[in-house]
Amino acid sequence: MKGLRPMPKHDDRLDLERLLEQAMAGPPAESSFRARLRRRIRSLHPAAVSGGETREGRRRPAGRNGRAWRQARGRSGRALAGVAAAAALVAVVLLARQVFLPGPLAEFGKLPLPVAGLEPSQGAAGGPGFTFDFSYRLGADLAGGWPRFPERELAYRLRRPQFTEEWVSRLASGLGIQAPVVREGWHDSYLLAADPGEGRAALRMFPNGYTVFTQPFEYGPAGGPGLPGDVRALALARQWLEESGFVPPGELGAGTVTRDHESGTVLVRFAPAEPGDVVTTSPFAVAQIGTGERIVMASATWYPAEASSPYPLRGVAQAWDEVESGRGVLEWAVTEYSGPVGEDNIVRGLATVGRVRLAWSLAIAPDGTPYLVPVYAFSGTVEVPGAEGPESLPFEVWAPAVTRSHTGD
Repeated sequence: MKGLRPMPKHDDRLDLERLLEQAMAGPPAESSFRARLRRRIRSLHPAAVSGGETREGRRRPAGRNGRAWRQARGRSGRALAGVAAAAALVAVVLLARQVFLPGPLAEFGKLPLPVAGLEPSQGAAGGPGFTFDFSYRLGADLAGGWPRFPERELAYRLRRPQFTEEWVSRLASGLGIQAPVVREGWHDSYLLAADPGEGRAALRMFPNGYTVFTQPFEYGPAGGPGLPGDVRALALARQWLEESGFVPPGELGAGTVTRDHESGTVLVRFAPAEPGDVVTTSPFAVAQIGTGERIVMASATWYPAEASSPYPLRGVAQAWDEVESGRGVLEWAVTEYSGPVGEDNIVRGLATVGRVRLAWSLAIAPDGTPYLVPVYAFSGTVEVPGAEGPESLPFEVWAPAVTRSHTGD
């Protein structure tokens, strides 16, 4: 009797890797979901079962007799069934990712560019009238190459503030302010105010959504009784900002505490919880606490997230080219520059970048819709002229991380 023709060799492990690759494709999923999915596919696939393999991972040769042939055929059938089950799971997962997970890539269309802070002529870090002309170089940690970044990241569409008399009236009522909302002149526009006067608590909201609460307080040197510790101050500020309606519950991230020794108060500042690293000033929320754990001032520019979508990222080297050519958005991390400044009112310096990270910046679309868009943030120190010679100060500059085909310029 002639021997049976050997069955074509089939490597189930290759099928498994293909299935895993398909299941992991698409917009990024939460890490625990990916881990569960990988385990589930492996459990259904024959390549993940050790019964048909030796310890070296090689499949045992099939025998020539009928019994061995039937056993081989049974194993083959079970293997094909396992592949089919795993493939079916992948199909369901891919459908679920399309329906339930974040929407399609770049679903907001072109994103607006990051916004800068206040210009120096308007009183930014450098002081009125100063401009900056920095040259840039890479520090030793980055000269050998850039760190790896993901191929895509989420952009967030935010909700515009409710700049209406009804909204301000609702906030004021919740704060116990009994006063009608009126329009007060502000530059060439107006703001909304609920201010009963006579030294009582008041609320004001500006057109861009900036909202500030104030109440009378006798400021003085720190050290008096009643100032809370840092942990207590964080808890008090978070509770007040959420209960007052300044910020929706659960959206405040980690807070920072600053003690103002001249005024005798504690200042607590919050950034959003998600995304966790926003380089621009807004969105923010602040509460100032005086003696007796009293909230004496609070303010916020807060834009709750409505939706998010993954966007493709360009290489960090492309963003660095923009920074070197002077097209980055500079955030000079000093509160006051003492000079000297040349006759042309330009501060010149050599900036050394020691770190780059992926972060988010506020960006405003032409229709006024705010976004948080991914940026590459380059940070380090810049050497500038000082009153007593050169001095080194911290700085940060950022450029869009999203590919140029998905930005508005």
